[in-house]
Amino acid sequence: MITPSAAITIVALLVVFIRAKSSERFFLACLTVLISLSVNAFTATAFQIGGQEINCDDIVLAVCFMSALSLLVKGLLISKKQIIFVAILFGVIVLGFLSSVAFSGSIQIILPDQSWDDFYYGYAIPGYLALSPRCMLVFVRVAIFCVLLLVAQAVLNESKILEIAKAVLLFSTLHVLFSLFELVDKTVIQSNIFVTISQTLFNPVFSHSVIRGDFVALWGITREPSHFAYAMFFTALICVLLSVTRGLNHRELFTGVVAAILMLVSGAFSGVALAVGLLLFFAIAMARRSRLRMLGNAIDARFVLAATGVILLLIAVIPFAAGGESYYASKFSNVINNISDLVARRYSSIQGSPDAMPRMISIVETTYLFLRFPLFGSGLGTVNPFSALVGIIATVGLFGLAAWLAIVADYTKSLSGPKSVRLVILLFLAIGAINLDASLMYNPVWLLLCGLLRNPCLINKRNVRMGDERRHGNGRRFVSL
Repeated sequence: MITPSAAITIVALLVVFIRAKSSERFFLACLTVLISLSVNAFTATAFQIGGQEINCDDIVLAVCFMSALSLLVKGLLISKKQIIFVAILFGVIVLGFLSSVAFSGSIQIILPDQSWDDFYYGYAIPGYLALSPRCMLVFVRVAIFCVLLLVAQAVLNESKILEIAKAVLLFSTLHVLFSLFELVDKTVIQSNIFVTISQTLFNPVFSHSVIRGDFVALWGITREPSHFAYAMFFTALICVLLSVTRGLNHRELFTGVVAAILMLVSGAFSGVALAVGLLLFFAIAMARRSRLRMLGNAIDARFVLAATGVILLLIAVIPFAAGGESYYASKFSNVINNISDLVARRYSSIQGSPDAMPRMISIVETTYLFLRFPLFGSGLGTVNPFSALVGIIATVGLFGLAAWLAIVADYTKSLSGPKSVRLVILLFLAIGAINLDASLMYNPVWLLLCGLLRNPCLINKRNVRMGDERRHGNGRRFVSL
């Protein structure tokens, strides 16, 4: 049975196909839809095949991949250097799979189809490390991401990146408004009207309000509060990056500020950690704008308003969220009190609230797995901890992480200039340290973020007008596939 969200997605893709005037425009439109869904953590169920859940973003991903292949077949020029980096990454992935096969039956770990919560409560036992259907699924996901990145690198320029960002923020604005009404509905009216709407159209996961300490949990059009916190984080981060590259209009300013507020009051503990990362890149944005002012470019008044609002917000909310006997503070203090037992893997000795313990155990166990396979990893998709960075280095190893960073760095250099490479690596490490899902490695959101790191003094009409000439006439080698 096709869900309402699937029907909406299919209709949207049909409209995009009808309105597209060329294969490249269709690819860019599909890419925009895909990034919009990824930024907003929209993974509503489309239908099920043989018990396997197919999400709406999977449909968009498949269509976007086919449109990318059509451009490759037509002879699109692809960077030779990037092809080499991708080949190295998949060579490392294959070596990781071989490690998994070689040590199958000798290393026990909580497998991806098992639950870390069930393990903590004694309902599940570790299985033996081995390849599984999920490994092949993640392999396909990474392969599709690399194809999309190769094609995007060949067709995007500054103006197209800004077009995509504008469309993504429009979708995010609708999500923010829906979530704002949900917050008012739950806290003031104390009803479940917007929960019912979300459950009917998007994600049939929750059917009532969930109280987390001092907060009523929010999930918007996502599956759970932690996903919602990440959606609001990426929305606010895009606004921060855009404030540097071209400034914000009133709607985008509203979206960014409200998204930051909703992230902090979402009821997800990750919201506080994400606020630290957002503050870090906000400070970087301030520094870059200050440098431009010294070069003679005036700071946008709207940016000053946004800066003041976010700083006051963080000063006011974070101490409240992290102090006293609040929900956030109790979870954090409980982890600190049990840190020695966690590191020593004495899980039976853990005391206090078990709320965050399954997540911490997943990080500890996966870290020990990484120490067994530090170079090539245990195999892509063999384990799924509550940490993106730990999951990536454990499954593809240090060589795999280096290859992936090389791919993203070359993509960033092509779109945002060489001075932005260090910034995107910092961005990945910062997000990876607090992200709960290893899918961050192949999240399409990177295709947008890497293009929003350019210094605004390097963007002008001439650069935008000469976007394609810059990409193909700067001495870089390209190959036609």
